[in-house]
Amino acid sequence: MDGALDSIIGTGSVFYQIGKPGTEVADFYRAEMPKRSWALTEDTIVGPYYATLVFARDGKNFIVKVVGGGDYTEMTVMVTTQPA
Repeated sequence: MDGALDSIIGTGSVFYQIGKPGTEVADFYRAEMPKRSWALTEDTIVGPYYATLVFARDGKNFIVKVVGGGDYTEMTVMVTTQPA
């Protein structure tokens, strides 16, 4: 998502902050990932400030964890292989 303020690339994941509310960030991924052939398989919201979205394609999961409801949001994005 455009507008990342700070990012850290770790082993198998990317962490970043963005100056947008969490609901807008989650909505972006819900709209954009299916356009890239990723199917939404899990959409968990815990309270107003935490969401986990899981998208699947070709034996892989694209996982987005969104934390934040104020002026900026923290996100973790990772791709994992689905269990056999």
